[in-house]
Amino acid sequence: MRNVGRTALFCALIGMSLALIGCGKALSNNDLPDPSGRSVSETSGFSPVVEVILPGGRSICTGTIISERAVLTAAHCALESGRYMIVTDKGNFSTYDAYHVGQGTVDSTDDLALLIFDTNIASRSNGGVYDIADSVAEGDEVRLVGYGCNDLNTRSGAGIKRTGTNNVAEVNEYVNFLTPRTSSSASSLKRGIIGSENRAGSCFGDSGGPAMVRSGSSYALVGVTHAGGVYGENFISEYVNIASDSTNRAWLSQMNNQYGLGIQGL
Repeated sequence: MRNVGRTALFCALIGMSLALIGCGKALSNNDLPDPSGRSVSETSGFSPVVEVILPGGRSICTGTIISERAVLTAAHCALESGRYMIVTDKGNFSTYDAYHVGQGTVDSTDDLALLIFDTNIASRSNGGVYDIADSVAEGDEVRLVGYGCNDLNTRSGAGIKRTGTNNVAEVNEYVNFLTPRTSSSASSLKRGIIGSENRAGSCFGDSGGPAMVRSGSSYALVGVTHAGGVYGENFISEYVNIASDSTNRAWLSQMNNQYGLGIQGL
Protein backbone atom coordinates (compact mmCIF):
# COMPACT_ATOMS: atom_id res chain seq x y z
CA MET A 1 0.00 0.00 0.00
CA ARG A 2 1.06 3.60 -0.48
CA ASN A 3 -0.22 6.64 1.32
CA VAL A 4 -0.16 10.14 -0.11
CA GLY A 5 -0.68 12.76 2.54
CA ARG A 6 -2.04 16.30 2.14
CA THR A 7 -3.52 15.45 -1.23
CA ALA A 8 -6.28 17.43 -2.91
CA LEU A 9 -8.24 17.54 -6.13
CA PHE A 10 -6.72 20.06 -8.48
CA CYS A 11 -9.72 22.33 -8.96
CA ALA A 12 -10.03 25.95 -7.93
CA LEU A 13 -13.33 25.06 -6.25
CA ILE A 14 -11.66 22.59 -3.89
CA GLY A 15 -9.84 24.27 -1.03
CA MET A 16 -9.47 21.38 1.37
CA SER A 17 -6.74 18.77 1.69
CA LEU A 18 -7.78 15.16 1.34
CA ALA A 19 -6.02 11.88 2.09
CA LEU A 20 -5.46 9.66 -0.90
CA ILE A 21 -4.68 5.97 -0.52
CA GLY A 22 -3.97 3.57 -3.35
CA CYS A 23 -2.34 0.21 -3.92
CA GLY A 24 0.91 -0.41 -5.73
CA LYS A 25 4.66 -0.55 -5.28
CA ALA A 26 6.48 2.25 -3.51
CA LEU A 27 7.36 5.03 -5.96
CA SER A 28 10.95 6.18 -6.22
CA ASN A 29 13.17 8.47 -8.27
CA ASN A 30 15.64 5.71 -9.07
CA ASP A 31 14.67 5.32 -12.72
CA LEU A 32 13.64 8.92 -13.36
CA PRO A 33 15.83 11.71 -14.78
CA ASP A 34 17.41 14.29 -12.54
CA PRO A 35 15.68 17.68 -12.49
CA SER A 36 17.05 19.99 -15.16
CA GLY A 37 17.03 23.12 -13.01
CA ARG A 38 15.04 24.94 -15.68
CA SER A 39 11.55 26.03 -14.63
CA VAL A 40 8.39 25.08 -16.48
CA SER A 41 7.56 27.46 -19.30
CA GLU A 42 4.73 29.83 -20.07
CA THR A 43 3.39 28.91 -23.51
CA SER A 44 1.01 30.03 -26.21
CA GLY A 45 1.22 26.67 -27.97
CA PHE A 46 -0.74 23.42 -27.63
CA SER A 47 -3.91 25.06 -28.97
CA PRO A 48 -6.21 22.08 -28.18
CA VAL A 49 -5.50 22.62 -24.47
CA VAL A 50 -8.03 25.20 -23.29
CA GLU A 51 -9.10 27.09 -20.21
CA VAL A 52 -12.46 25.94 -18.80
CA ILE A 53 -14.49 28.57 -16.94
CA LEU A 54 -17.11 27.08 -14.64
CA PRO A 55 -20.71 28.40 -14.49
CA GLY A 56 -20.83 31.83 -12.89
CA GLY A 57 -17.20 32.50 -13.77
CA ARG A 58 -15.99 31.86 -10.22
CA SER A 59 -13.40 29.17 -10.95
CA ILE A 60 -11.40 27.62 -13.74
CA CYS A 61 -10.09 24.26 -14.81
CA THR A 62 -8.22 23.00 -17.86
CA GLY A 63 -9.50 20.84 -20.71
CA THR A 64 -8.44 19.37 -24.04
CA ILE A 65 -10.27 19.46 -27.36
CA ILE A 66 -10.55 15.80 -28.43
CA SER A 67 -13.26 16.28 -31.04
CA GLU A 68 -14.26 19.18 -33.23
CA ARG A 69 -17.12 19.77 -30.78
CA ALA A 70 -16.04 18.17 -27.48
CA VAL A 71 -13.62 18.97 -24.66
CA LEU A 72 -12.33 16.37 -22.20
CA THR A 73 -11.85 17.52 -18.60
CA ALA A 74 -12.23 16.16 -15.04
CA ALA A 75 -15.59 15.21 -13.54
CA HIS A 76 -14.87 17.34 -10.48
CA CYS A 77 -14.71 20.32 -12.86
CA ALA A 78 -18.18 19.60 -14.27
CA LEU A 79 -20.45 19.03 -11.26
CA GLU A 80 -22.28 22.39 -11.41
CA SER A 81 -25.40 22.97 -13.48
CA GLY A 82 -25.25 25.67 -16.12
CA ARG A 83 -23.16 26.63 -19.11
CA TYR A 84 -19.41 26.09 -19.15
CA MET A 85 -17.24 28.37 -21.27
CA ILE A 86 -13.93 27.46 -22.85
CA VAL A 87 -11.30 29.99 -23.83
CA THR A 88 -9.39 29.05 -26.99
CA ASP A 89 -7.04 30.83 -29.37
CA LYS A 90 -9.99 30.90 -31.82
CA GLY A 91 -12.41 32.54 -29.39
CA ASN A 92 -14.70 31.66 -26.47
CA PHE A 93 -17.42 29.02 -26.67
CA SER A 94 -20.27 28.04 -24.34
CA THR A 95 -21.29 24.42 -23.91
CA TYR A 96 -24.39 22.77 -25.25
CA ASP A 97 -24.20 20.23 -22.41
CA ALA A 98 -21.80 18.58 -19.97
CA TYR A 99 -21.60 14.90 -19.03
CA HIS A 100 -19.47 13.25 -16.38
CA VAL A 101 -18.96 9.58 -15.59
CA GLY A 102 -17.26 9.77 -12.18
CA GLN A 103 -18.43 11.52 -9.02
CA GLY A 104 -15.35 13.72 -8.89
CA THR A 105 -14.19 12.49 -5.49
CA VAL A 106 -10.56 12.06 -4.51
CA ASP A 107 -10.75 8.28 -4.96
CA SER A 108 -12.50 8.41 -8.35
CA THR A 109 -10.53 6.50 -10.96
CA ASP A 110 -13.12 7.65 -13.52
CA ASP A 111 -12.86 11.39 -12.79
CA LEU A 112 -13.78 12.31 -16.40
CA ALA A 113 -16.21 14.68 -18.08
CA LEU A 114 -17.05 15.73 -21.62
CA LEU A 115 -18.14 19.26 -22.49
CA ILE A 116 -20.15 19.07 -25.72
CA PHE A 117 -20.87 21.94 -28.11
CA ASP A 118 -23.59 22.30 -30.74
CA THR A 119 -21.17 23.74 -33.31
CA ASN A 120 -17.55 22.99 -34.19
CA ILE A 121 -15.06 24.75 -31.93
CA ALA A 122 -11.89 23.51 -33.66
CA SER A 123 -10.63 21.85 -36.82
CA ARG A 124 -8.76 18.56 -36.88
CA SER A 125 -7.14 19.49 -40.20
CA ASN A 126 -5.19 22.40 -38.71
CA GLY A 127 -4.06 20.61 -35.53
CA GLY A 128 -6.83 21.90 -33.30
CA VAL A 129 -7.77 18.43 -31.97
CA TYR A 130 -5.74 15.84 -30.04
CA ASP A 131 -6.46 12.10 -30.18
CA ILE A 132 -6.50 9.53 -27.37
CA ALA A 133 -3.34 7.42 -26.98
CA ASP A 134 -3.66 3.63 -26.96
CA SER A 135 -0.96 2.87 -24.38
CA VAL A 136 1.17 4.30 -21.60
CA ALA A 137 4.06 2.75 -19.66
CA GLU A 138 6.45 3.57 -16.84
CA GLY A 139 9.32 5.69 -18.12
CA ASP A 140 7.38 7.28 -20.98
CA GLU A 141 8.15 10.97 -21.44
CA VAL A 142 4.92 12.93 -21.19
CA ARG A 143 4.02 16.57 -21.83
CA LEU A 144 1.88 18.33 -19.17
CA VAL A 145 -0.08 21.52 -19.89
CA GLY A 146 -2.39 23.52 -17.62
CA TYR A 147 -3.78 26.88 -16.52
CA GLY A 148 -3.29 26.30 -12.79
CA CYS A 149 -2.70 28.51 -9.76
CA ASN A 150 0.12 31.02 -9.72
CA ASP A 151 1.01 30.54 -6.07
CA LEU A 152 1.01 27.14 -4.32
CA ASN A 153 1.23 28.69 -0.86
CA THR A 154 -1.97 30.73 -1.20
CA ARG A 155 -3.55 28.49 -3.88
CA SER A 156 -4.62 31.64 -5.69
CA GLY A 157 -4.32 33.13 -9.14
CA ALA A 158 -4.75 31.21 -12.38
CA GLY A 159 -5.22 31.60 -16.09
CA ILE A 160 -1.68 31.49 -17.50
CA LYS A 161 -0.95 28.49 -19.73
CA ARG A 162 2.24 26.68 -18.67
CA THR A 163 3.95 23.48 -19.75
CA GLY A 164 6.67 21.06 -18.77
CA THR A 165 7.55 17.39 -19.18
CA ASN A 166 7.98 14.42 -16.87
CA ASN A 167 8.52 10.69 -17.11
CA VAL A 168 5.82 8.31 -15.89
CA ALA A 169 6.75 6.98 -12.46
CA GLU A 170 3.99 4.36 -12.21
CA VAL A 171 0.90 3.19 -14.07
CA ASN A 172 -1.99 1.61 -12.19
CA GLU A 173 -5.53 2.95 -12.01
CA TYR A 174 -3.80 6.32 -12.44
CA VAL A 175 -0.80 7.59 -14.37
CA ASN A 176 1.54 8.96 -11.69
CA PHE A 177 4.32 11.55 -11.80
CA LEU A 178 6.88 12.61 -9.19
CA THR A 179 8.38 16.09 -8.85
CA PRO A 180 11.30 16.42 -6.38
CA ARG A 181 10.85 18.93 -3.57
CA THR A 182 14.28 20.43 -4.16
CA SER A 183 15.46 24.02 -3.96
CA SER A 184 15.06 24.31 -7.72
CA SER A 185 11.42 23.25 -7.60
CA ALA A 186 10.78 25.41 -4.54
CA SER A 187 11.91 28.44 -6.54
CA SER A 188 9.16 27.79 -9.06
CA LEU A 189 6.22 27.41 -6.67
CA LYS A 190 4.60 30.51 -8.19
CA ARG A 191 3.79 28.49 -11.31
CA GLY A 192 0.67 26.54 -12.17
CA ILE A 193 2.64 23.53 -13.31
CA ILE A 194 5.36 23.16 -10.70
CA GLY A 195 8.88 21.87 -10.77
CA SER A 196 11.72 21.82 -13.22
CA GLU A 197 11.12 21.70 -16.94
CA ASN A 198 11.67 17.93 -17.14
CA ARG A 199 10.06 16.91 -13.83
CA ALA A 200 6.84 18.93 -13.93
CA GLY A 201 3.74 18.35 -11.80
CA SER A 202 0.29 19.90 -11.36
CA CYS A 203 -1.51 22.44 -9.20
CA PHE A 204 -5.07 23.69 -8.54
CA GLY A 205 -6.68 24.90 -11.77
CA ASP A 206 -4.69 22.38 -13.84
CA SER A 207 -7.58 19.98 -13.10
CA GLY A 208 -8.85 18.28 -16.22
CA GLY A 209 -5.71 19.16 -18.17
CA PRO A 210 -3.78 16.63 -20.22
CA ALA A 211 -0.77 14.40 -19.93
CA MET A 212 0.24 13.71 -23.53
CA VAL A 213 2.72 11.62 -25.49
CA ARG A 214 4.15 12.42 -28.90
CA SER A 215 2.14 10.99 -31.79
CA GLY A 216 3.86 11.81 -35.06
CA SER A 217 3.88 15.58 -35.41
CA SER A 218 1.14 15.98 -32.79
CA TYR A 219 0.19 14.69 -29.34
CA ALA A 220 -2.18 12.06 -27.95
CA LEU A 221 -3.66 11.99 -24.43
CA VAL A 222 -2.74 9.35 -21.88
CA GLY A 223 -4.26 11.00 -18.80
CA VAL A 224 -6.39 13.76 -17.28
CA THR A 225 -5.28 15.76 -14.22
CA HIS A 226 -7.05 14.36 -11.15
CA ALA A 227 -5.25 14.91 -7.83
CA GLY A 228 -1.90 15.36 -6.17
CA GLY A 229 -0.04 16.18 -3.00
CA VAL A 230 3.12 15.46 -1.06
CA TYR A 231 4.76 12.03 -1.19
CA GLY A 232 7.91 11.86 0.89
CA GLU A 233 10.51 14.11 -0.71
CA ASN A 234 8.36 14.58 -3.80
CA PHE A 235 5.17 16.12 -5.04
CA ILE A 236 2.98 13.47 -6.64
CA SER A 237 0.56 14.20 -9.50
CA GLU A 238 -2.14 11.66 -10.35
CA TYR A 239 -3.81 11.59 -13.76
CA VAL A 240 -6.89 9.53 -14.67
CA ASN A 241 -5.70 6.75 -16.95
CA ILE A 242 -7.41 6.96 -20.36
CA ALA A 243 -4.71 5.17 -22.37
CA SER A 244 -4.88 1.71 -20.80
CA ASP A 245 -7.90 1.70 -18.46
CA SER A 246 -10.59 -0.28 -20.28
CA THR A 247 -13.48 1.18 -18.25
CA ASN A 248 -12.54 4.77 -18.98
CA ARG A 249 -11.98 4.00 -22.66
CA ALA A 250 -15.35 2.24 -22.84
CA TRP A 251 -17.13 5.32 -21.46
CA LEU A 252 -15.40 7.58 -23.98
CA SER A 253 -16.34 5.16 -26.76
CA GLN A 254 -19.96 5.11 -25.61
CA MET A 255 -20.16 8.91 -25.58
CA ASN A 256 -18.36 9.08 -28.90
CA ASN A 257 -20.89 6.77 -30.53
CA GLN A 258 -23.94 8.26 -28.82
CA TYR A 259 -23.18 11.85 -29.88
CA GLY A 260 -21.25 11.18 -33.08
CA LEU A 261 -18.23 13.14 -31.81
CA GLY A 262 -15.54 11.68 -34.04
CA ILE A 263 -13.02 11.09 -31.22
CA GLN A 264 -10.05 9.18 -32.59
CA GLY A 265 -7.69 6.71 -30.89
CA LEU A 266 -10.31 4.63 -29.08
